[in-house]
Amino acid sequence: MAKKRFDVITELYAEAVKEVTATPENWMAFLRSSCRNYRLPFDEQLLVHVQRPDAAAVLQMEDWNRKFGRWVKRDSKGIAVIDKNAKTMRLKHYFDISDTQEGRYRRLVRPVPLWEVGEKYRQDVQETLANAFGVSGEMLDFAGTILEAAGNAADDNIADYLKDILDYRKDSFLEELDEYSVEVQAKSLLSSSIAYMVMVRCGIDTETYLDKDDFRNITDFNTPELVNIFGTATSDVAEMALGEISDTILKLQKEEKRRNRTFAGGNAGRYNEGEKEKNSTSERGFDDERDSIQQTGRIPSAGHHRAGRTGNTRWEVRLTAPELPEGAALRDILKPADAREDEPAPEGNAGGGAGQDGADRVGDGKVAGGDGGTESERPDVKRNNISYNISLPVWRAIFLPCPKKPYSAGFAAMQ
Repeated sequence: MAKKRFDVITELYAEAVKEVTATPENWMAFLRSSCRNYRLPFDEQLLVHVQRPDAAAVLQMEDWNRKFGRWVKRDSKGIAVIDKNAKTMRLKHYFDISDTQEGRYRRLVRPVPLWEVGEKYRQDVQETLANAFGVSGEMLDFAGTILEAAGNAADDNIADYLKDILDYRKDSFLEELDEYSVEVQAKSLLSSSIAYMVMVRCGIDTETYLDKDDFRNITDFNTPELVNIFGTATSDVAEMALGEISDTILKLQKEEKRRNRTFAGGNAGRYNEGEKEKNSTSERGFDDERDSIQQTGRIPSAGHHRAGRTGNTRWEVRLTAPELPEGAALRDILKPADAREDEPAPEGNAGGGAGQDGADRVGDGKVAGGDGGTESERPDVKRNNISYNISLPVWRAIFLPCPKKPYSAGFAAMQ
């Protein structure tokens, strides 16, 4: 059963590789999904995208338990990805934050740092990007800074991937182009892809700055080898930019909390004196009564805020628990959203205790879990030395030698 599930996910990945670069719109949809979980490697980003394109922050069950004191809800469906660190063919399963709830032990619950770039953070984030990527324009707005930073990042890093792109361009639409043309095309596409991911993640309306014409050349990367190489390049370099933004916002949030605590402590004495004055007054005015009214309201639902379960997409996969029929077509096995099942969450949750204040990969930033902690580092996957001994031809096409990361990313946890 495990082998069949593994084969289904492997074939799903091979099919996704073809689809993701088939049209500019498909590539843009992938970028919108991957910018939320930018700490994941490309192959996992792609599998998360085709199964749960709306996933905001993913972790394995035991990490939700241990790092954040959150339990996976009963009957939640796992997102299956290939565990490349395992010695045998196996899958591991991620669960989105919307699949979890706070555990019964409140002392173990930690906030999940899911950051957003609000208006009050934009100036600081803009300065961070300008300093990190050598943006020179002093009069640029936020979007302009992102575009220039993405261009500089592509210029600085394309050389780390260009040789692999040139080596594996046989049988692709890039085959007839000279090396200079390939470099220009790859660099332009990489720049647009990075900028698009950063803009989407920062809440900027991308239609004003980028459209499908900026991604039309993605269709030239039409072999599994080129998709993996260029996808890895996009994932790696975008992580650099989004990681800088995450670090900046989380530091600002910590500073705000520190100031608030200091301010509250400094005003405690004045508050007590004011209360004594009020109590000594024989009559209370309307303002006094209004100030004493407790503002109540409905607490927002802890459930997810997804518009639906993407039942209209051909890519949301739910693996069924029963034996898969021999010889069944992949499209028959992977039922539509409403008819399928995936790897259900067990009745209980693994690892109930809270670990130390480290954090693991929850989508994209720093964590204790999401918008205020630290995330575990991305696994150091030796993609040039895959140890699997699998005869499945599609596996070799998928996990070809991918370029090694040109830098060491400090895996801060979530967004």
